[in-house]
Amino acid sequence: MSKLKSLDGLFAGRHFDCDVIILCVRWYLRYKG
Repeated sequence: MSKLKSLDGLFAGRHFDCDVIILCVRWYLRYKG
């Protein structure tokens, strides 16, 4: 159970990073455009 919880936390962390990267790219394109 502990291992599954750790894996779920890792996935959530990666998903969060992905969302942040997408937001940064959107802001960058908006300022550049």
